[in-house]
Amino acid sequence: MNLVALQDAFYPFTEVASGRNWVVKSVRTGGLSFPWYSNSNTMPTWLRGVITICNLSGPMRSRRTIAREPGHKVMNVSHEYMNTDPDFEVFAEGGLMLYGKGEDMLAGKSGRWHLKRLHLSPFLYRHKPDGTKLWNEDDREGGHYYDLQYGDKSVKFDRNAT
Repeated sequence: MNLVALQDAFYPFTEVASGRNWVVKSVRTGGLSFPWYSNSNTMPTWLRGVITICNLSGPMRSRRTIAREPGHKVMNVSHEYMNTDPDFEVFAEGGLMLYGKGEDMLAGKSGRWHLKRLHLSPFLYRHKPDGTKLWNEDDREGGHYYDLQYGDKSVKFDRNAT
């Protein structure tokens, strides 16, 4: 995995304002790690692990940002935890993936299976008895959010819920 330092990085996104009306928003980001499935057909394998880091202003920020960004990449999770569905920015206490003081990375369903998903990540390997690497399987369906590689360790949610 590679860390790339950037300065003053902004991330634009769209969000529903009301009904069928959308608004474009932009946020300044301290770290950015697009899931490898963002450009699954065009991104070379060796670039899948690139993470950008933009603001490491203090020890707490450094530790949390560098811990969170691989979570996006390696576990294929967004800003989510327990009863909080994925979103661009979630300010709440709880798990490592939210913007708050929490640092939990739980294995159970209530914690979104984060620890279990980490162990299934295609970025991780085990050593075979002969010392060679045995990599976890790669994405079965190109790496989208509900990739079958994670089996029952993906939490399904209603995208239309308010």
